[in-house]
Amino acid sequence: MARATPNLRWRKADRRTFSAFLRAEDGVSAVEFAFVAGPFFFLLIGIMEICMIFLVSTILEYGAREAARDIRTGSLQASTSVVADQQTSFETEICDRMLNLFNCATALSVDVRTSPTGFPTAQDVVPRNPDGSLDTSAFGFDAGGRDDIVIVNVYYEWGLITPVISAPMANLPNNTRLLLSSQAFRNEPF
Repeated sequence: MARATPNLRWRKADRRTFSAFLRAEDGVSAVEFAFVAGPFFFLLIGIMEICMIFLVSTILEYGAREAARDIRTGSLQASTSVVADQQTSFETEICDRMLNLFNCATALSVDVRTSPTGFPTAQDVVPRNPDGSLDTSAFGFDAGGRDDIVIVNVYYEWGLITPVISAPMANLPNNTRLLLSSQAFRNEPF
């Protein structure tokens, strides 16, 4: 009679230990959490990023509206007649209203112009370079005079951080989302 080798046949004690291991429920919650934790935290960070986009967009809208009020009432035009100083003052006012958060000074672009034909009927397409980035070469600053119709476009480039979720939300190269605030109004008779 040939003896079974220990590698081919389990001893009864070994089988009982293995069966007990398979029946054990210790640590089941930890294993389930390990399966769920990755996707949960990934979605949580993605939701926080979307909330930040809405928050920054709302703050940008508020800052642009309040700064455009200085143009509408003529206080910006009265403060200085130099256009470069008016533009710097306008951008500073927007950044101050945004509490100088989110790297405002470098990510903000402003295009202010008067409209000789009246209020625009449709929003202009965002000017882009061939690589897809924002083309600021045609931007100008003309706050206008009394009773002029002024169109203010404030662009803000918001950097996204979530790797997979941010890809469909980016509308500029380098994982960046372009936020836009537009104001159209008639200047008061100052």
